[in-house]
Amino acid sequence: MAEALNSFYLLAGEESYLIREKLNDIEEKIKKTGVKDIHRERINDQSEDFLQNLIQAIQTISLMTEYKLVIVECEELFAKKNKYDKKIIELFSEDLEKITIVFILNNSPDKRIKIYKEFKKNGNFYEFKRPKYRDLDNWIRNRFKESSKAVDNRLVKYLEYLFDNRLEALDKEIEKIITLNYKKDKISLKDSYQILSRDGLMAENIIFNMLDNWVGGKKNQALKEYRELINDGQSPIYILIMIHRQLELLLKVKELKEKKGFNHKKIAKEINEHPYPVKKVYQQCGKISYSNLESFIGKLWEVNYNIVSGQGGNPEDLVEEFLLKFNP
Repeated sequence: MAEALNSFYLLAGEESYLIREKLNDIEEKIKKTGVKDIHRERINDQSEDFLQNLIQAIQTISLMTEYKLVIVECEELFAKKNKYDKKIIELFSEDLEKITIVFILNNSPDKRIKIYKEFKKNGNFYEFKRPKYRDLDNWIRNRFKESSKAVDNRLVKYLEYLFDNRLEALDKEIEKIITLNYKKDKISLKDSYQILSRDGLMAENIIFNMLDNWVGGKKNQALKEYRELINDGQSPIYILIMIHRQLELLLKVKELKEKKGFNHKKIAKEINEHPYPVKKVYQQCGKISYSNLESFIGKLWEVNYNIVSGQGGNPEDLVEEFLLKFNP
């Protein structure tokens, strides 16, 4: 049974792609009630006249359209106690006609505060997290399935390796692969390798070369490649994620190579990873110790925390400092 349309929604989480999908779903629910024209109005809780703008948006009838969708972008609402809480809570008890209010919070709400508890009595709450592991596999497969395409496991894993769980980038790449393989019912890695994003492949190769030079003690070359990535528009947090992924992979490969004597193909099968990145890190195993690998992975979490929490300075400098400070 389809979920009924509500007057209030709270969409929360760091995955903007999934939030936009849910927002589109809400619009479709509105249209299914017979509405043809929807007027969107965006408000930010950080604007000087936020409360006045919100009340005006609710009370002003749009003469040009049948229905109003008010989108409230939140930084403080639902995240902590706020001077607007009392007025917003009063709003929840109002009987709104031809208006839906969607609060969007790019984080998790504080479920202990009153505004959240009162909202839950009246509105629909959704929290979105980026899929990982098997959930991400299924998300990729379902994107192909929506276009009546099957996809082989090697392509799924390779897409994950290139783009991790950045759904926006994955969605665009899958769309391109499907479009250029429209005649095929099942799409393989072989069918797609030449199609895969040049930017994604170039960034992947530069990051691998950067780490290879760093692990091999060639810091100056590693820094040069890091700055090349930054100049090309790659974000420090994405580079950090890719460094972490490769160090985690290196740790797994090193253990299976040195303790069990597996070759790279057997290791790839054992850990359910694509052979391409396994083969690359396989060659790095002798250049770094277990203790250093574990230490560096721990330090990366610290750098990540400092970036996400806004501590310690510029994100670009924090990643560069990590590359400079630690010696494999």
